Amino acid sequence: MQHALRAFTPRDQKAVKAAAETFRPNPALQVETVITELKVGEALVSLLQADGAPSMVERTMIRPPVSRLGPLTPAERSMIVKTSAVAGKYEAAQDRESAYELLAAKAEVAAAAQAQAKADAAQAKTEAAQAGRRRAWPAPRHARARVWPRRRSSRWRARLLLPSAGS
Repeated sequence: MQHALRAFTPRDQKAVKAAAETFRPNPALQVETVITELKVGEALVSLLQADGAPSMVERTMIRPPVSRLGPLTPAERSMIVKTSAVAGKYEAAQDRESAYELLAAKAEVAAAAQAQAKADAAQAKTEAAQAGRRRAWPAPRHARARVWPRRRSSRWRARLLLPSAGS
């Protein structure tokens, strides 16, 4: 978009010529002369086409903005709300759970399940240790010597029990 340029010096004329050459040429317009003749509310406009190429430059009228500074009056606001296409649909505020809240709740449940599993494993380990203490362990080696093997004969036992004649 180009608004009016004035060229009073040779340097300014070069700038106008350079600006005119940046537009895609339009055979119906002499862009270099039109730039200097633009009035208030006029501009030279070149838009991008669907394929991304610039369109030919055209002389257009620019509509000034229709607005005001300041807030709406309550009457104007209520009229706009009543005539809106979505009137009544978005008036009630809804506080839905956000994705962050949903993911935080899932993480909390997973952490609680993991803590419970860890506590269960610790309890099972403690119970196993306590059950192991109650279990009869094999006697130490020095105590095993006094236990009579079943394979031995009674004569052999008698020899161990009887004091030897030489002692």
